[in-house]
Amino acid sequence: MFLTRQDRKGEWSEPALADAEGRINTSGNEGAPAFNANFTTLYYTRCGNSEDSASNCQILVVKRSGRGWGEPQVLNLGKDTAVTNGHPAISSDELTLI
Repeated sequence: MFLTRQDRKGEWSEPALADAEGRINTSGNEGAPAFNANFTTLYYTRCGNSEDSASNCQILVVKRSGRGWGEPQVLNLGKDTAVTNGHPAISSDELTLI
């Protein structure tokens, strides 16, 4: 996953890795990012990089920590191993995940 920022002139910065530590970008397949309203929490999908399942996708959440990101946590959305969760969207009050 990469991030880029738009300046006041409307110009985009060069894309850069979402995190330098490799917590978000792993050997798995990460994508479908969704930020909370103030961009301090990131929800995203990771597929194929779980000890619990070789191919199922999961939704992870990670909070900004200083200039970087904390440790991503898998959102526990149920125990059904046949279910694949992905492509999160979060409400502005962060009480509803779609």
